[in-house]
Amino acid sequence: MALQPEDGLQSKRTSNTFLEKLVVGTASWANDYGLMNTNHVSLSEAAKILETAKNAGVVGIDTAPAYGGSEPLLGSFDMKQFQIFTKPSLGDGSFV
Repeated sequence: MALQPEDGLQSKRTSNTFLEKLVVGTASWANDYGLMNTNHVSLSEAAKILETAKNAGVVGIDTAPAYGGSEPLLGSFDMKQFQIFTKPSLGDGSFV
């Protein structure tokens, strides 16, 4: 049984195990994040990633202000089908 967005973002129990939620990480979308990453995700690439994630049953998107422009990029889309996970800054460079 696959976890679907219409399942209300709840985990499903199958044979005493929970199916894990999949989350799309956006740290590298608009930020030079990672050892070899210098390419950023374009608006059209982000649309393809989000459509693929939605069709696969992914329910979560991980983002943060420290990820550069990933939050404004996500703001270009209707994100109602996803649960957004973000980490607010405390203003001193650290995060909650």
